[in-house]
Parts: sequence; C-alpha cells; structure tokens
Amino acid sequence: MRLRSLVAVVPLLFLLGNVGCAYKKYSDVICAIPRDPSGSLYVTQHAGMVHAAARFGMKVYWNGPRGGDDTQQQIELMERAIQQRNAGIVITPTAAFALDTVIQRALSDKLPVVILGSPIPFPADPYLSFVITDINQSAKLAADRICLSSKKPAEIAIIGIDPVTPGTTALLSSFEKALDRCNLSARIVSKVGGASTFGQSQATTARILREQPKLTAIYSLSSVGTRGAIAALQAAHRDHSVRLVSIDPNLDLVLLLRRGEIDALIFPNMRAMGEKSIENIVALHKDQPVQPIVIFEPVLVTRENVDTDSVQTLLKMDWREIP
Repeated sequence: MRLRSLVAVVPLLFLLGNVGCAYKKYSDVICAIPRDPSGSLYVTQHAGMVHAAARFGMKVYWNGPRGGDDTQQQIELMERAIQQRNAGIVITPTAAFALDTVIQRALSDKLPVVILGSPIPFPADPYLSFVITDINQSAKLAADRICLSSKKPAEIAIIGIDPVTPGTTALLSSFEKALDRCNLSARIVSKVGGASTFGQSQATTARILREQPKLTAIYSLSSVGTRGAIAALQAAHRDHSVRLVSIDPNLDLVLLLRRGEIDALIFPNMRAMGEKSIENIVALHKDQPVQPIVIFEPVLVTRENVDTDSVQTLLKMDWREIP
C-alpha cells in the first residue's frame, strides 16, 4: 500500500517541481534607461516615474549612458534588467534599430517594455507599448512661432540634425509641411547635421550667418547646437534679429530663454510620460490591457509663460519627493 502511494505521489511532486521552475518571479524594480540620466529633461521623467512607482509599491532603477549616444551601454543595461527579472523596462533609444535584438529578447521573456520619447519601428507585441511626444504638434509649434513672430518672409536654418536619433526624420518632414501652411512666405535656406561639441556648433552657425545675411530664424534640434548658435549670434551681433527656437531643452537653456537669448523652447511632457510608462508596466503585470501607443502634447515655453504653474510643474525635477 505504502509503495503504491509513493509511486502515485512522485509524478505529482515532479510536476509541481517543474511548475515551480517554470514560474519566473519578477522583482519590484522597474529599469529606466534614458539617453542621458543626468540631463535635466530626463530628470523630470525620473521624477514622474518615481512618484508613480511609489503609488504601486515599486522602485525605479535609473541608469543610462553619459553623453546620449552610447547604444552599447543601453543594450547592456537592458540585458541586466532581463537577467535580474526586473518588473519592466522603460527606455529612450539612442538609435532606431540597434536595440531590436535585446528588446525582442525581453518581450519573448514576457518582460514589459515601454519605448518613451519618440517611436521606433518595431512589430506589435502585447508586452510592448509606446509613450511618445506628438511629433507633428512639436513641429507645428516651432513653425507657428517662427512664422507669427516674423515681420517679413522667414528665412530659416535648421541645425543639429541627427538622422540616427529616432523621430528626427519625421520631425523635419512635419516642420516643412507646417511651414507650407504659414500665412507668410517662409523657406528653409540651410540644413546642417548635428555637431558633437560646442565649438563645432558655434563654427557651423557662424558659417550659416555669413552665407545667409537675410536669415530670420534658427530651428535647433539639439541642446549643443542651441548653445553654439547663441554664441555665434552674439559674436555676429545678430542675436536680436535672428530668432532661435529649440526642441531639445535643458534647464540651463531656460535661463537663456529668460534673458531673451532664446525665443522659445518646446518641451515634451516627460514627467507625465514617465508616470504613464510606470502605469503601463503595472497594468500588464495585473493582466490588464494597455494602449499600444499613448501620445502626449508638447508645450511651447516662452518668456511670457515660463513662470506659470503649468510650465513650472512641467520643469520640476524633485524625483526624491514622494507625494
């Protein structure tokens, strides 16, 4: 009798053992991988994520490449998150296709992945979602600001172009279409790629100013390009005649905006996007569906509205403050 009972129990124990091995417990940590973890724009994302995570009893591991273009480090951080069974990954990719393999590895492991900031081409997956900025609206805000502030036909230079950065090509296309709808004649007279240093950006803008004496506006796609452009405009004594609009804002650029050296900054709502990314990951762990794409409106920040409550909330970087 005892032998028959033992024979019956052994397969059951073996089955339960297999089930236990197959079950993979996730930690309470969500891995966040921005392009630049110390950049003030991304610190606002960090704040939104930490506050949202606290509501669900989760934690945020915040790390990423210094300098914004180290794709290999982003890959290594994703692999670390997979190995440690983190609850999910929130990443702002430095390049459109370089992360495909490691993203697919995470999704195959049923690890939720949120692409934050700009979209990248990737097949639909129930564990993949996008929390992104409205690129068309961002381009429209820039075009309208340049057109409406110009008393004569606008001649525009675009600087800081990096086609590898996700969303750049779509942004340029949308900006050109928005310019076509301006009430006054506007045309792009120069397009230049992104420079890696302040000095290169300054030299590039100085060359554009020499070649385009009727230039009325500069549309900058990078913070490095914006800083270099300011220096070149001041050196050429054209800082009051050429308007500068930037879509890659940082906190130090807000000071330059207050001084009138920048006409406008277009801020993505990184704080709200960070909160939404956490909510998506938590929902998936509860077997609740999430929208595959959530789009947030960017905000045009000028000297006129920079001190309003809505903009100041957008700029808050208090990631250690728990509500």
